[in-house]
Amino acid sequence: MIRAESEYYSVTPLLEHLAGDKALSFAIIQDDLLRHPSAKRTLDRAGVAYIPIHSETTLGDLLKIAGKIIFDRRQTCKVWQDAASTMLAPMKIDEPAEYDDIAQICAAPEILVPTLQSSTFWALEVLVFARQFADLIGRSKAKAVLCLDMIDKWGEVVGHLGRRLGCTTFTLQNAAMSNLVLPKAISTDFFYAVGSAVREHLVTCGADPDRVLVSGSPAYEKLRTTLKAAKNCDNRKNRTSIPTIAITPQPFADRPDLNEKLIRAVCKAVPPNTRAKVIIKLHPRETPAPYERIRSKINEPTIDIEIWHGESLPTLFGCSDLLVSRTSTTLMTAQFAAMPSVAFLSDMEVSSWNSIDYMNSPSILKAFSENELRELLHGLLFSESCEDERAILEEKMRQFVADNMGTFREGPTQGIANHIKRTISTAKSADV
Repeated sequence: MIRAESEYYSVTPLLEHLAGDKALSFAIIQDDLLRHPSAKRTLDRAGVAYIPIHSETTLGDLLKIAGKIIFDRRQTCKVWQDAASTMLAPMKIDEPAEYDDIAQICAAPEILVPTLQSSTFWALEVLVFARQFADLIGRSKAKAVLCLDMIDKWGEVVGHLGRRLGCTTFTLQNAAMSNLVLPKAISTDFFYAVGSAVREHLVTCGADPDRVLVSGSPAYEKLRTTLKAAKNCDNRKNRTSIPTIAITPQPFADRPDLNEKLIRAVCKAVPPNTRAKVIIKLHPRETPAPYERIRSKINEPTIDIEIWHGESLPTLFGCSDLLVSRTSTTLMTAQFAAMPSVAFLSDMEVSSWNSIDYMNSPSILKAFSENELRELLHGLLFSESCEDERAILEEKMRQFVADNMGTFREGPTQGIANHIKRTISTAKSADV
């Protein structure tokens, strides 16, 4: 089940592996994010077949569900409670369960407004999703469902309905995981974690240790394989003769200025009268226009600024010498590509980054000011001893990779595929 562009790229290596297995057949279910629909666009562009989860839903279905939300007080209270619990978790209120009805929620001003805004919308979206999911699984007689990074309300629906319909459910970790306490750690039958730190966190939140497997990521495994092959063919052939810095901005809805400050800080960190190239890799949910405006305002004649529309991270890493971002998951991805990376954290609250698991890795360098960023870039790109500095960092990156390639002896992709097949086979035997 794919809901976003990144999820398709994360699961592609596993799909390619399963496609060669005659004992299994699979289908892609597409369920786009409502605000940022990217799964359908990506799947269409890739030319792969898929089943839209909305294919059987009618306007009448939506009206019935909306009526249930409006007139079923019991259902409404349950949805409000779930919304409150989810919002209380990042606010670090210890016992969200104490907010067990509408009156108590209204007595907590710090959550009243966001709960009012989101609860009805959540109810409609979740109930529609549940109906669509149950219909598809029932009609297809699917024995298993794999979803990605769905540990909140979506994962709960998939896990609950999967058990009710006799369908084994799996979750493949697709992105970084916050270390905040999760009200519902895991809802699917099994969770494939990238690294041991994620498993430890989920178990601390109450997950069954036997259901959380440290598998590593098929996408990262494929990235390493791709880049190793490129390295054997001289992976610097795509690089220019001048230092090249890749920047990965993020869609900060509440602080769009953070991206412009990041780009300006990188350009200022390049020594005066030194030629350099800066590649701005657009986020899938962003358009080029804001970055065109930023580029037009930067007057640095020795710096070539390119706005990059490519999707392939291996290609980006192959033509870059260094990655700079705020807290993007590309910082973690870069570790598997042996790409030095710097997190520029100026103007950011500590709480916005220190709960992200990979941000605590010593292999990701951190700059808290423009001066610190300038010093790091000088040491890694512009100093006579830059090769020595990079060698030290490469050793740290190798350790990061070793800690995040999973415990399956056969590797993440084949290991996950084998586990899925064994689990389905066991379930079939039990049915017989």
